[in-house]
Amino acid sequence: MIYDQVKNLRHYASLGENFAKAAAFVENTDLGSLPVGKTEIAGENVFVAVSEYEPLAKEEKSYESHDRYADIQIVVSGCEKIGYLPRERAGASKGYQENNDLTFYEEGEDEGIYLPISPDMCAILLPQDVHKPGCLSGCGKVRKAVVKVKL
Repeated sequence: MIYDQVKNLRHYASLGENFAKAAAFVENTDLGSLPVGKTEIAGENVFVAVSEYEPLAKEEKSYESHDRYADIQIVVSGCEKIGYLPRERAGASKGYQENNDLTFYEEGEDEGIYLPISPDMCAILLPQDVHKPGCLSGCGKVRKAVVKVKL
């Protein structure tokens, strides 16, 4: 997992052409003006999913991971925490959902670490990064953009 300021995303363009496209999009776009739902940036190689929700207590959320896409998670407004674990320390897999590029995990013994994601921060999550987004009950409504980057 990479945890950094949104303004530094351009430094991760060296991770590949799709990361460069994603970083340029974030740098040149008012993420708050995007509609809820999916917006294509470079077809299925890079797109952004915008959602609005109330964060939940970490006990109400499940850890997840993705195999084909990296996430760049950016809170546009509000606040939340994101849990992180290396994949090898996660609980048992509940099975991979091919259509959604998504694996959920049973709770394991390792609780992981929780980092705040505020509007100036972002988390870049690769396939080895098991994560639990949308945590922090009582924080109010969150608007979030998740840029999906095909690996």
